[in-house]
Amino acid sequence: MEDDLAVRFFIRVLLEQLGHRVYEASNANEALQVWNSIGSSINLLLTDAIMPGSKTGRQLAEELRHQRPNLGVILMSGYQSGRFDSVGEPEFIGTFLHKPCSIDDLKEAIKQQLDVADSSAIAI
Repeated sequence: MEDDLAVRFFIRVLLEQLGHRVYEASNANEALQVWNSIGSSINLLLTDAIMPGSKTGRQLAEELRHQRPNLGVILMSGYQSGRFDSVGEPEFIGTFLHKPCSIDDLKEAIKQQLDVADSSAIAI
């Protein structure tokens, strides 16, 4: 899930070149529509942390993890990860990548998270 069209396009092309099936969403509502129609084939959520609308990337990840505990999650942001660790909130479980990140860092994060989920379908 990524609201910036150019970033979403770049990541989709990169992931497809790496052999992954990619489903896109520009906000949480679109992501939930994709999830509700084909969620059983999605094993990794790659999302921007700060999104317009009613849910952040982290909130969406937590909601989807309630439905599928082994869902891989990569949270990306231009902000530092500490911004999301508010007092009283559970620690984020997944991989955090600071944008911009290297292609190698993204590939490694994907590998780690797909090892948890054991598949190659990715939703961004």
